[in-house]
Amino acid sequence: MANQGNEISKLCLAGFILSILPVLLFPLSVMFGSAVYFTFIIFPLAGFIVSIAGLVSVRKTGRSGKVLGILGIVFPGVEAALLSIVFVFLYASGSEYRALRKNEMYSMGGMYNASNTEYDVSQFRVPEGYDFNSLNITVSETEFKTYTTSKLQTISSESDMSVRGTYQDYDFLIVKSDRLDDWLAKNNARGFEYSNGYANIYHGEEGREWMVIMVSLAVYKDPSDKYIIITNCNDYKVITEFFN
Repeated sequence: MANQGNEISKLCLAGFILSILPVLLFPLSVMFGSAVYFTFIIFPLAGFIVSIAGLVSVRKTGRSGKVLGILGIVFPGVEAALLSIVFVFLYASGSEYRALRKNEMYSMGGMYNASNTEYDVSQFRVPEGYDFNSLNITVSETEFKTYTTSKLQTISSESDMSVRGTYQDYDFLIVKSDRLDDWLAKNNARGFEYSNGYANIYHGEEGREWMVIMVSLAVYKDPSDKYIIITNCNDYKVITEFFN
């Protein structure tokens, strides 16, 4: 029994190691993401159970390692509390992703360096300070339907305020100008932002895990002022052909 008293309980030691493994493996979670997230649940749980068994064996055999066994029980409790806080944070962050998927600009990406810039599209851009509300325009359902079906080659979604589809492989989102405020309130309360005197609209795209990347889309208006066009098209030739 004396010799056993000098010997550390292997169960207590194993329970302690299992309990702290998530801390040791945390750098891997940064590198590999969700592939190792399960370790934050399985290892502490295993450590908790093994530590209890270790304390029971220490009590029966008189081996040392009681402190390790106690720590192997305490650490999982602390980790569980921290994990709960993390899950609450991630759930709250996830609400931003859930909102992204409801946004009509979701997955449209962004507009990057323009091509065919010899085509002048400035007449179609929405200039800074342009007030659609002051125009007193009303767009009927029939007009809207006729316009969108004549402009878009495919239609992926539509509502009473907007229609989204494609034209020459680019995404185009057409919004009624008389419902612009309602549409912005639902999809982008920040409204338009301006670069070089013309409107753009920023929206979120999914980046790496739990990240949102803000990208911009160009904003145009039909010469009739009845429709606002939001697109990721960076080809000015395509834009010119869309309106002509």
